[in-house]
Amino acid sequence: MRISFNSHTSQQAGGSRVKMFMALSGALFAFVAIATVPQSAHATVNADSYCSPTGDWCSAVMLSRRGKIISFGTFSFRGSVRVCVRKSGSRKTDCKYLSLRPDVGSLYTASGLYGRDWPLRGHGHFRVSFESDGYRLGRVLEFNT
Repeated sequence: MRISFNSHTSQQAGGSRVKMFMALSGALFAFVAIATVPQSAHATVNADSYCSPTGDWCSAVMLSRRGKIISFGTFSFRGSVRVCVRKSGSRKTDCKYLSLRPDVGSLYTASGLYGRDWPLRGHGHFRVSFESDGYRLGRVLEFNT
């Protein structure tokens, strides 16, 4: 299943539509804010992240005790996201489809663990891209191992 735009929010009346947008934007902001808390205060730290200019979705690479978590959160899309990881200097790209699942409120998230969901490629610099129907979603994220 590919990502499709959720037209439900655009069908609501003006006032409730604004309230829903504000509530969902807050939930998406919380998704990213949790990833940016300093390591001394929380077990997960943001390595790199990007949010769309409209705030409809965010992608992130987070460092945790479990390893590198690659995640995508949205309130506009449903379906799945293709996530590709490539080591810098390598032609080999490992891609996987992650299903967007319900999270807090109307927020849908998909996440995977580098090393479990994508093969370990040794130490180095890695690039992560998020795609739907062949189109990249946002900028390429980066992390080091």
